[in-house]
Amino acid sequence: MTAVPMLAGVGLMMVCCSSLSSFMMMGDDTKKKEDDSDSDSDSDSDSDDDADDADADDGSPDPYATFCDVAKTDWINSKLQDDGMPQSQGESLQKCKVPNKYQARIEPVAFCDVAKTDWINSKLQEDGMPQSQGESLQKCKVPNNLQARIQ
Repeated sequence: MTAVPMLAGVGLMMVCCSSLSSFMMMGDDTKKKEDDSDSDSDSDSDSDDDADDADADDGSPDPYATFCDVAKTDWINSKLQDDGMPQSQGESLQKCKVPNKYQARIEPVAFCDVAKTDWINSKLQEDGMPQSQGESLQKCKVPNNLQARIQ
């Protein structure tokens, strides 16, 4: 009679050990896949610009595996200028990071504050001046969060 509980115990132990070894093997596969993906992402980036590689080594993971080319950088710049989109959002949409060598292609945008936005709105209302002309005179762009002030 003691053989049945003992056999049950041995069987249970075999099932547990089998499950544990399968679980441990899956962990090893996951680790190998992570290591492989790290080496793949390095091959996708521009290797001709060592300055960019130094910037990516700040300890934080780089969210983009590739650097933007000229066309993507110019598209991001146009979205900054036309829509007031932040550079980070443009990079996210293009799935790339603007490298240092193309950063000069990103033109800074001066956004209007409330007073300048209200002045532009008054010119639209009183003189029929287009918003773009008011922005040009004020040397700023009305940001999306203040656009509701323009009637």
